[in-house]
Amino acid sequence: MYPADHNWVSGWFISDPICLIFLLIMALYMILLDGLLGATLGKFLLCLHVVGPDGKWPGLGRSVVRNFPRTIDSLPTLNVLGVILILKSGLRVRFGDRVARRCVIDMRSL
Repeated sequence: MYPADHNWVSGWFISDPICLIFLLIMALYMILLDGLLGATLGKFLLCLHVVGPDGKWPGLGRSVVRNFPRTIDSLPTLNVLGVILILKSGLRVRFGDRVARRCVIDMRSL
């Protein structure tokens, strides 16, 4: 596949169907696994889980809220903003975790 094969539109929006499908799959992966199981595959392998103040999994609604800010803090140029927000938080958590009132915990330490 070559750059000419992509259907980009000038501006800030991605319009290439391949990219949009990939972004949708990644968003669903993070939202569904975090929300329903409390961990994506990587977190599960590292014994990490996303929990709320009550110790329960986030649920789908909170998982959407938690993962929506990734659209901003995972962009290469705005990644610095994500790091600054983590360093400014008292618990060293992502902005999405603060908004959704969730945190990632190490299950081995329990």
